Amino acid sequence: MPLLNKPLGFTIIDALFALAIFSIATFTYLYQIQTANSSITRQASSIYGNIIAENIAEDLSMKSFTDTALLQAYNASHRRYFSKSLVEVTSAGNPKYIASWDVTENAPIAGNRTIVIKVAWQDGFTGSSFTLRIVR
Repeated sequence: MPLLNKPLGFTIIDALFALAIFSIATFTYLYQIQTANSSITRQASSIYGNIIAENIAEDLSMKSFTDTALLQAYNASHRRYFSKSLVEVTSAGNPKYIASWDVTENAPIAGNRTIVIKVAWQDGFTGSSFTLRIVR
């Protein structure tokens, strides 16, 4: 009975199949890294927005009911609410975080005041915001 000589090594089909599996695994891994990175960036922006709102809320809640700063809208003089790392600008040159607040007298009951603080920012192509409501 003659012995059949089987060629040793991989055929071109074997190599292409292995390359296809390796490519799919690599692209899946890279996609997961990109998704995790963008999620971390969005979470950091949300935390910064929360910090800004809490700083404003703390400052406003210590003001007397007759203080005119409670009724002022946010402007550039309120930069103290933003740490140096939070005063970023977008590629269009606009501030990354924009804060505003609204004061409602005698709400929810007479003698109280409701302060609603909203911090908005741009995350890539989408906008996000954080709203904090306090009653005093």
